[in-house]
Amino acid sequence: MKVIIGDPSWLYRVGLTHAIDALVGACDVRAASSSAELHRVLTEHGDASFVFIDDSILAEGEETLLTQVRQLAPQAIIGVLVGETDRERVLKAIYFGAAGIIQKTADEESVNGTLKALLSGQAAFARSLLAERAAIPQSRLAQIDDRSIDHESLTPREREVIGHIGTGKTVARIAAELELSPHTVRVHVTRIMKKLDLRDRSSLIHYAVKRGESERTRVPPTLS
Repeated sequence: MKVIIGDPSWLYRVGLTHAIDALVGACDVRAASSSAELHRVLTEHGDASFVFIDDSILAEGEETLLTQVRQLAPQAIIGVLVGETDRERVLKAIYFGAAGIIQKTADEESVNGTLKALLSGQAAFARSLLAERAAIPQSRLAQIDDRSIDHESLTPREREVIGHIGTGKTVARIAAELELSPHTVRVHVTRIMKKLDLRDRSSLIHYAVKRGESERTRVPPTLS
């Protein structure tokens, strides 16, 4: 498994490498300390499975950089490393391609839990970050793929599952709340992806988040 870590701090790069090795065993880790270096590493290692980027590097050009990551390493799951949780920037990172957020200041158990979820292909961002409407420009929301008709083809249970995915819950958490087995939830996820023509798990996460944000911007009907 190949992992790319973009972080200006050598200490954090080494620490994250050790944490990943402890969870899944030794990996082929490539490091970058700037956006320019990250671009070079991605160009050389587009087959990476995971890309972790510090938000200080993203600050140099968030949308552009994440778009480049998706283009250069299309199969990679993207995790963003943050210090203090800036909700607006975190939500934009998710919107532009991140599947998970790792908070550097969190305790060991929280960091390992987030890493474990990301490394197993699940979404990994705090539910509280999506509790309110995201600070995403209206022009961006207007660009969300219009899948209204396809969405209507989902069963009530499938809509329920995608709603939970959009709030950052893992398969295990969804299974527990819906009183289903994790296997059943994964079956629902597979069917949802097929019905909505979503290519991979990251696409599903992004669709679920954007769908939820789009619905929260609609004016609710007035009760008479």
